[in-house]
Amino acid sequence: MDANEMDAEVIDRDRIEVFVSSSMSDEGDFSWQQLRDELNRALLKSDIFKPFAIESHASIEPSSSYYLNRLVQSDIVIGIIRSELRPGTSKELYRAIQLRKPLILVKLEGETSSDIESLFRYVREMDACTYVELPSDSGLVSYLMDQLNNVMVDLFHNRRFEIEDGKPAVFADIAPISIPEDVLDAFGASVALISKKFNYHAEWLERKSDNPHLFFLGEKAVEWLLYGTPFSVGAFKAGILEIMKDSGIPRDTLSLRLDALDASIEGRYSRCYELLQLACDSIESKDCWAYGNCLIDKRTVAGMLSEYGFGTQWSIQKQIDSLSAPAYIPLALKFEEEVGTAVLNASREARAVNPYTTIRHDASLASVMSNISCLLFSSILCGSISSALYSRSLLANSLIDYSSIYNRPELELEGIKLLVLQGDAKGFENRFAYKSDGLRSYLPSCAEELWHLTTLTAQAYRPSMISVVIKECAPYFSDDTICDAWNTLNVADDFRQCESKWIKAIGMIKMRVDEKSLVSLLCQVVDQHLYTVASDVSNVIGGMDLDKIDKELVDQLGSSLKSNSDELLKYNFSAGVFGCVEKRCGFSILSEEQVGHLSTVERGCYLDNKSPACNAETACIDELRRQFDSNNRSDFHAGFSIRPSSLLCRSLDDVPSESFNASLAGVLEHCLKGLPTYQGSPCSAEEAMSVLNKFVCCCVRDGKALPVGWTDLISELPDEWPEDPVFREPISMDSCAWSVRCLALKVATGFATDIEFLTFGIKFDALTAAGQRAFLEVLEQLIVCNAICDQYRGVVSAICSSVMLSEDSAVRELLLDSVAAGYRRWEASSFSDLAFQSLHDVSPNVAFKLVRLCKEGKFDDATLEQKLLGELSSDSNWFIRWHVAND
Repeated sequence: MDANEMDAEVIDRDRIEVFVSSSMSDEGDFSWQQLRDELNRALLKSDIFKPFAIESHASIEPSSSYYLNRLVQSDIVIGIIRSELRPGTSKELYRAIQLRKPLILVKLEGETSSDIESLFRYVREMDACTYVELPSDSGLVSYLMDQLNNVMVDLFHNRRFEIEDGKPAVFADIAPISIPEDVLDAFGASVALISKKFNYHAEWLERKSDNPHLFFLGEKAVEWLLYGTPFSVGAFKAGILEIMKDSGIPRDTLSLRLDALDASIEGRYSRCYELLQLACDSIESKDCWAYGNCLIDKRTVAGMLSEYGFGTQWSIQKQIDSLSAPAYIPLALKFEEEVGTAVLNASREARAVNPYTTIRHDASLASVMSNISCLLFSSILCGSISSALYSRSLLANSLIDYSSIYNRPELELEGIKLLVLQGDAKGFENRFAYKSDGLRSYLPSCAEELWHLTTLTAQAYRPSMISVVIKECAPYFSDDTICDAWNTLNVADDFRQCESKWIKAIGMIKMRVDEKSLVSLLCQVVDQHLYTVASDVSNVIGGMDLDKIDKELVDQLGSSLKSNSDELLKYNFSAGVFGCVEKRCGFSILSEEQVGHLSTVERGCYLDNKSPACNAETACIDELRRQFDSNNRSDFHAGFSIRPSSLLCRSLDDVPSESFNASLAGVLEHCLKGLPTYQGSPCSAEEAMSVLNKFVCCCVRDGKALPVGWTDLISELPDEWPEDPVFREPISMDSCAWSVRCLALKVATGFATDIEFLTFGIKFDALTAAGQRAFLEVLEQLIVCNAICDQYRGVVSAICSSVMLSEDSAVRELLLDSVAAGYRRWEASSFSDLAFQSLHDVSPNVAFKLVRLCKEGKFDDATLEQKLLGELSSDSNWFIRWHVAND
């Protein structure tokens, strides 16, 4: 062997191995293989580097484990990504970050996916490296070789400093904290307790240990997470300090944080805040995650103390933002990322199958629950209050997500319970905001339990949580619970941070409480200005039957309203409610000057409620024209708080006066003439079209001729709107709803056939939300005016049966008008069957609508209506039973 051969052998053996992590398969015209080959050649030509090229190796090991094992053995990792992060590359890069390998990360041109954003966020939070985004791969290989040389310089300097100082060198973090995952082995089988509770357990997820000495701590922590059961970390403190001795967290700091965690669990937040301050002071280096994480806990606890509040939280947040090091627990962050990835992947897979024909029951949720357990236990080991609380929120939202993935609505209920325990009032409200029928079906049986859970909510979050639970669950509360709830709501000072929710809760149970205490509390709200918007207060008073309340109590309420009338009007108190109270108490509340400053419609409602004289109808007719003309512009759209169509359509159902009909016809004719060339959007014409549909059908129903020239104007209306607006309210009229309403007008006037209109009903699911509501509204009108012939009675019945299966309770509620109209006209049993079917609807709004239709005689069959009311008289909803008995 000559000298050259010997030198080559030594150099090859001692070369620095570079692991290149990137996609293998080409993306469009971009060749990954070509790039990898060029980089491998450059590394082989260098004097000190050698590549590990995946494509050049074969192994009997499974490919994923083989590549990850080689990554562990490598010295430096290069990560190159483009427009997507493929699973193999993702695993490799996350593993490199966890191992704190020297990492050079490059993002090339192309779109950025959520997976890539998640990776970059993880890189930042772990402070693993910096990364660079390059516009193309031009010159990439030479750039990477330069960066590798820079890495070698850094490594040399760190090694030199280590030799000179006689201290361990630090490569990536000036204040390193290393928490190995195997510390969680001490919790043993308790990692699986959450999944066992929900019957999603998988044996392989349990952590095996010869000495699971923290099992009982894990057991108690899970009890706290799921049920709010307090426990003490103190009994396990010595064991925690022992297993965390090599984590890098100062022992004194960790001891103080564990004491603070104990204080927070026991609800001693002032003491908790003091301990957290001491913990922050005990950390010498402020540029590390442990200090930032301690500040996060301070911010969280400050929000639970009335003496601090938002100002203190904001000040602490600015301190957190100023830190260069991440503020999250590295080990906990790993489990959070894994939960997010699992939920995302499961939801993607779920979208590919039919939930009604495929039952999913895999280990995905079990894995999520196991990771949440590990997140909780990691948080406890570090004494992190915020991360422990976040574990509960993460579990709640994961259960809610998996309720739809697995088609298991009971999981959503379990998630809701955890939201109540957590005090997440906003999250609780959002779950009931739209298409919440599956969840509402559980309320009769779980309302009392949800109320009990509010007693376990943290005091700072309890008032808002109590308010939203009362708003949703009050119809199913027992009398004793209503008494407890009312006593709680009467402590006004507790609700100053959630006044709007509080007043809505008062409105929900006003019918079940003592009138004297109700009026007294309302006067306190008005006198002390305990409201954010006064319309909340007017909604409560407007829903009270003032004629059945003692006159002295009404006078007391009237006096309070009068004394504060300027302030109330400023914050949108309803002028119509002022008029109602004036009428009952007998003295003026608003001055002539105040009445003069009211809008036309508000003034009309105020005067009508004092003494009916059609002031409101006249004002609404004028408002209808004003709104139509104001929005007759292509570059402008104004939204209005008043919808005149509602009152005008109700007036048309009564026996309107000739003057009313003439005034309304004049405005509608003006609108009809302007519609073909209207410059505004469909939603701008919605109010006019709603009233126009009603007016035309009423004329046809009553056998009256339409005003001269109207038939020609209707025939000239375009069947489709030219284009949808860029902006509009989600439920306002769009081009689909326009086509429905326009065709209905033409059917009523003989320019189109009824079966053409019913075609919309046959393809009901294909309509937009606005189109569906428009169809049901005009369907009832066309049935009543006999514009749909008798031979299509079965088609109408079939459409109604199909729509009754809609997931949207507002659609089912609106459908009942057509069901009643169909039965009244044809007396077919198919329509009465639909009425009986709606008795079992989970939405209280549907049941209440049925009560109103029966009470108003809309079925025109007293026997049928009494049967329906008899069934509704035993409804689980207290308010439904009350209205059946008292309306």
